[in-house]
Amino acid sequence: MTAPRIAVCLVVNDEVRDLHGCLQSVRQLGHLLTEVCVYGAGATEQLLNAARQSGAKVHEGQWDGDLAAARNAAACMTDAPWVLVLEPGERLRVDIPALTKLLALPERMVGEPDAIAVEVSRGRAAGAATREPRVYRPERAHFVGALEDRLEPMEPGRELVSLNAGVEVCSVWAVVVPQGDQRDRLVRRVARADAALAKLTSEGIGGNDLVTALVERSRARRALGDDDGALADLNRARRVRAGEPYRRRAREDLTTLLIEHGYFSGANKLIAELRADGGDDDYSDWLTAQVHAAQGQARVAWDILRKLESATSSDGTVVASPQILTEQMIMANRIGELEEALECCVDLVAKHGLALRHGRMLLKLWGPRSADGLADLLIQADARHLDEVAAALSALPEPGPSVAQALRDVRAEKPAAVRIM
Repeated sequence: MTAPRIAVCLVVNDEVRDLHGCLQSVRQLGHLLTEVCVYGAGATEQLLNAARQSGAKVHEGQWDGDLAAARNAAACMTDAPWVLVLEPGERLRVDIPALTKLLALPERMVGEPDAIAVEVSRGRAAGAATREPRVYRPERAHFVGALEDRLEPMEPGRELVSLNAGVEVCSVWAVVVPQGDQRDRLVRRVARADAALAKLTSEGIGGNDLVTALVERSRARRALGDDDGALADLNRARRVRAGEPYRRRAREDLTTLLIEHGYFSGANKLIAELRADGGDDDYSDWLTAQVHAAQGQARVAWDILRKLESATSSDGTVVASPQILTEQMIMANRIGELEEALECCVDLVAKHGLALRHGRMLLKLWGPRSADGLADLLIQADARHLDEVAAALSALPEPGPSVAQALRDVRAEKPAAVRIM
């Protein structure tokens, strides 16, 4: 069987701030990636040159406000059988073996798919997400609609056939560039940090104060979508002679940024430094698990995560159980440890009250087993959030409403079974 091939296509204009981060992110596709095609729609020559230097194929086009036409022009730059559409401010998360299997579906299967819908969220921690057909066959579908682009079949009158990729297979998250008052506050933070750094430099002051100012500016820049500026600040902070807690803070921030951009060897080197310099072992383990997960080494990441309960960074930021459990669930699902994934999901829904976020995954992992059985499992895990769980499951397809009704029946008939001790 010929290995499936996929091209990443982007439309960029002169408003793009962090194309570099997006281009680094697509490296996660590994052997699946044929090429990256960048269609310049009024983009600056500097931006297009940066894309060329990254290895992307670049075409300088025109921008007349028709995003659908620009997306189609970008797809015409490749002969790959599959195209993944990204926007410059987005990042990709992918399980290569699972996506390979999905892309390799027989082309003449019943209900042959034109596209694959993936979850698109704004920011890693965002609760709200949409499903969009971002992966498609350019020979079978194209974008239409000058004002609001949408993917439609080439053949008139036929409906788009789309498969859903699980969030553990492929997902996209957007760097949230703040607007309005929030953006103004961040801009002021950068200005204050600029002034502090200028003063420290003029007075020849380094050490802890310099590292603190650099880390502060890097965090504000990152929140504004300026990852390149944040990277420069953190690399500079790392080289400053300062107290170990201050340098550790800079290295931790730099490690997370390198992981997001696919610089895994650099991230591993920094994690080794953190361990050698007395950093929190649990937090170093958390970072190490993130490196393995991003590289598609799900079992290694899972083995690390299942031993963690929480982790604390140098500045006191806590990576709490829900976040660790979520990653553990995703990794367990990737490697086929479905009962382990179910256990994590039950805890997330019942103990931590995250039914809105994880209810759909709970039903998927439970499968065809009885609704009453799942209700009993949720009650045994924790009864404090039953009302919220029932409300969230009611809004999902079956067996969600049946499980919700079973939870309500237990609360009505056996209040003692759900009493908080």
